Amino acid sequence: MMIWMDYDGGGIFVSENTWLLEFSAQLRLADFDFALNDNTMDGYIILRNGFFKAHNFSVQSMLSDESIKAKRSYCANLRMLHRNQTKGAACLNILAAEGGRAFDMFYPMNIWTLDTAFGRLARKMYYGTEEILKPKPNFDELVPNIGHMIWIGGGRMDFLFYLSLLSMLYVLKVDVVYLHCDMPPTGEYWAKLQANKRIFDRVKLIARPPPYRIYDGEIEWYYRALMSDIIRVDIMIKYGGIYTDTDAIWTKPLTREDRGYDAVASFDWVDWSYPFPDSVNFGLSYGKRNAPFWRIFRESMRKLHNDVHGFTGVMMPYKLLEKFPHLLRIDPHLMAICYQQKCHPTYVKDYHNETNNHVTTNSIPNWREDLNALHWTHPNPPEYANETTLMAATGMFAEAGRFVLKSAGLID
Repeated sequence: MMIWMDYDGGGIFVSENTWLLEFSAQLRLADFDFALNDNTMDGYIILRNGFFKAHNFSVQSMLSDESIKAKRSYCANLRMLHRNQTKGAACLNILAAEGGRAFDMFYPMNIWTLDTAFGRLARKMYYGTEEILKPKPNFDELVPNIGHMIWIGGGRMDFLFYLSLLSMLYVLKVDVVYLHCDMPPTGEYWAKLQANKRIFDRVKLIARPPPYRIYDGEIEWYYRALMSDIIRVDIMIKYGGIYTDTDAIWTKPLTREDRGYDAVASFDWVDWSYPFPDSVNFGLSYGKRNAPFWRIFRESMRKLHNDVHGFTGVMMPYKLLEKFPHLLRIDPHLMAICYQQKCHPTYVKDYHNETNNHVTTNSIPNWREDLNALHWTHPNPPEYANETTLMAATGMFAEAGRFVLKSAGLID
């Protein structure tokens, strides 16, 4: 670089750590375009022959000389790319440092919808096409309007489970809910459902023993989350439809366009997927019968990872998404996962940041319109201890619970 500057023959310098995002031929009309990082030699320079020496080798002199066509451009870094903050950037420094840390992670997800010359070139090299890679709806066949839930190990139906099932029938408005279980639930809320013929006629029990082996992999008896992952994929392959965990409630139905997609889920807010940038949560998910993604997902289970919690069910699907981004729609408005009474929608920027939640940042201003569902991973909201508590409570969780009961015609 220093030899080139001393020679002053003009030309274009691009750092070995820099990728050009847009490089129009118009840029070569400039006498001087400077886009180097302030602390490194990463970036690029365009310089016309003789100009550097004429300005005593001073960058500031050239930038301040109004008689020449000088420009100060900038390069984004990968942290900015991940935050979708690259508007106006001419280049990308893939090893740029920020705050003493180096950010050199670049993922296929960064180019799926990147509509620039660089994005098109990167997709051509990685995927063999310049096309924007995202799922497209097909309305020749819609996702079946049937609901699925899984209940392994038996036990009492708590009030949240009760609300969850009701929300599928009367908010989501499925025709029927199939409860795949090895034994039926028990308790007062299960008894209330059984006693109400209008509701229980649309609830069907499907006998399903817990899986202890898939392909050549054994599943530990206590690993019920993985068992549910396996059963869910099998359900989607055989029947299709809309799946809901027993600790989630629907607040808005799906549209016809939603039901045109082959397979739909959402990213998880928890940043537990290193070295992957994201993980996929299927706690609420839906799709068409035997859609390609479900088959690929099940095939990936030939190698189980019982030693890494969540790998098979949430981390591996992200790796599949990297390879097949057109097969699975990630809908950030499908649900918000709620942990410790704080809900974390993934439609906000930097959603892996724990402080981005509905309590701290008001990220869910309108729960009826912003999301299709709320999903509590731990613990259940105190508002849902029972119906009496719910009716006396205030706040978003209480409003959502009463909305479900009102939709079901159980309260005025």
